[in-house]
Parts: sequence; C-alpha cells; structure tokens
Amino acid sequence: MTVLFDRVSDIAGATEHTPIVFWAPELRESDSGDGIVTLQHHSVYAENGEFTTPDMDAGPAVVQIGVRQYQITIPESPDPIRLWP
Repeated sequence: MTVLFDRVSDIAGATEHTPIVFWAPELRESDSGDGIVTLQHHSVYAENGEFTTPDMDAGPAVVQIGVRQYQITIPESPDPIRLWP
C-alpha cells in the first residue's frame, strides 16, 4: 500500500480545486495477493493546493487531473511519495 501526495497550482500559482481521480485500469489481483482490486474511481481534492491519498494498492492505475488521464504504476512504498515524478 502506498500514499501519494503532491501540490497543484495553475500557471499563476493559484491553488486548484479540481478533483484528482484514481482507479485501476482493469480488474486485477491486489499487490499483496489476498484480494481483488476493482475499477472503482476514488477522488481526492487539494486543500490549500496540496492533496494526499489514502493508502492505495501498488500496481497499474490511471490518474485523471482535469480532463487529462495518465497511466501510472503505483509503487510499493512504506513512506508517502510524490505523484509527479
């Protein structure tokens, strides 16, 4: 399980209020091998320009910020990590 965090702002530095949405691109086995990860969407919102996710299952995922979608792989990490890099 991994917590992702980051800071978001527009080009002028104003904080964003757009939801950041995560989901698995397909039904898959959980990283721990003891369950199933569904296609359910999970939204987080930035407060004062910063967001933090709950623990999320490591593996393939999609993140949507505004209208753009990005294919990502959530790594297994005991410590919170930034979304962007």
